[in-house]
Parts: sequence; structure tokens; C-alpha cells
Amino acid sequence: MMVDKVTLEMLKDKDILHIGVVGDWKRYIKGDNIQDWDFPIIDKIGKSVLGIDIEKKGIKVLRKKGFRNIVYGDAENFNLNKKFDVIYAGDLIEHLNNIGKFMACCKKHMRRDSVLLIATPNPFSINLIFWALFGDITKRLHFDHTVLLQEKNLGILAKRYGLNVRKTRYYTIIDRRNILYMLFGTMIMAFGKIKKSLHQSFVVEITL
Repeated sequence: MMVDKVTLEMLKDKDILHIGVVGDWKRYIKGDNIQDWDFPIIDKIGKSVLGIDIEKKGIKVLRKKGFRNIVYGDAENFNLNKKFDVIYAGDLIEHLNNIGKFMACCKKHMRRDSVLLIATPNPFSINLIFWALFGDITKRLHFDHTVLLQEKNLGILAKRYGLNVRKTRYYTIIDRRNILYMLFGTMIMAFGKIKKSLHQSFVVEITL
């Protein structure tokens, strides 16, 4: 699971649009790895949840698994003719071609009381600083990332599209797949407690 606890609380009993929902679907459908997938967790706690993604093959497989509320949708060009309580995009924005188009589409689906939650990796996290100093940082970045954004950049971009960052939270989710991941995650969390900007990820709350 890659959703922080505060975000989960904000999603409870809400009408939710989850953008970029499919993720690493090949891993999720094997064995017990479904527990690592955010969508089933969000689906259980939301009043109503719609997931969209451009990964057609993944959508087809996951719909056969029973997730009928996942449909095709381009994060940079969608129109669902509906406004949502919460729009959640976790670990998505850093993969996009045009973040501005994404912002504009989200805005069309928001009311004055709606919240857009964007979670993304922190480019100044202690783990990336470590690899920049002592290793090859290019090997630590996801092959599909087009950009890394920090809090101020994201705030400026939101403002250009008539949106406002209400709050920013930094967090680290410990990967429990093996002992090495757990130890590394615990180290990152420890540094994050000393200085929040060293955490692995951050999430921004955006409103109209």
C-alpha cells in the first residue's frame, strides 16, 4: 500500500475519482500481492469510487477479477460529466506527458468543496540524496518517470490553473516485502521525523 493514513481518512465515505488506478497490475494479481494495491482499500472505504487508467490490458484483467468500477480514461484528457468529493492521484503525476492538461481536467471535475490529492515521490528524500552522493542515482529512478516535482513547483503549477495548495504532508510508507526493504524504509522514516522534507514522498491537498 502506498497511501498514507491521513489520505485514507480523507477518502472515507467520499465520492472518489481515483486516477491512474491500475499501477503494477501484473504483480497485484499474483498470489497475495493484491494487498499492496491501493484501489481495493480505497474502494472499501469510499462511498462510491471510480478508477480510470490508460492501461487497457490491465483494466481488462482487473475487471475480470471483479473490479467493475475501473474504466479507461486518459489522465490528461477525460470528461466524466460529474464532479467528485475527492480526486486522488497517487504516484501518477511524475509519469505524465503534460501535467497542465491533467490539472485542467481535474478542475472541471471539482466543486468548491472538492479536494484534489496528489501524491508523488520527494526528489529531496534522504534515499535519493544518498544515491546521489554514493551511487548512481539514475539507476534508482523509475524508468517511466518524466519529471520529479517538489512542493513549491507543484504549488506554482496549481496556481496557474486556478487551483490552490491548501496543505502539504510528507510521509514514508515502509515496504514490507523483505527485510532489506523494511530496514531501508525504517531508516528513511527516521530521517523524516528529524526533518520532514527528507521523507520518501509527499502529498498536496489542492482546492479551487
